[in-house]
Amino acid sequence: MIAILAAALVASPFTSFEGHWHCEGRFIASGKAIVSELAMGVDAKSGIFVVHHDDAAPMEYHSMEIWTSNRADAFLYSAVVDKFSGLRVFRSPALHDGELAFSRSENGAVVEELRYALTAPGTLRIDWSVVRAGKPLAPGDTLACRRDGA
Repeated sequence: MIAILAAALVASPFTSFEGHWHCEGRFIASGKAIVSELAMGVDAKSGIFVVHHDDAAPMEYHSMEIWTSNRADAFLYSAVVDKFSGLRVFRSPALHDGELAFSRSENGAVVEELRYALTAPGTLRIDWSVVRAGKPLAPGDTLACRRDGA
């Protein structure tokens, strides 16, 4: 059993994101500051990569994400659950140069994107873009993160 779990962890495309991250950033439109904590890692029992995203007060955003691959196609998937949007499902063609670009489409058009980029050892940038009021995909917020202990 331990050998199977170890093989799953090595095979996961997400292990480079594993750890606890402290993030600071801002909402693009308002310039309002955001401070977040992310806990990212493989769930030992399921082998699924789990992300807990918690914004510090006064923000109220808290989410749980599950990242996985799908045997039916070559895409990587992220299922995001939060109290504001419910369940949203994103997909990414692949991890490329330390970057995951998960997008969510409606009626064949991208309406939201979550981009996770490992920018240097122990650092992560997260950019959220969204379509609002029929306008093109535009930045919504950005976070610069540092892995604890890095």
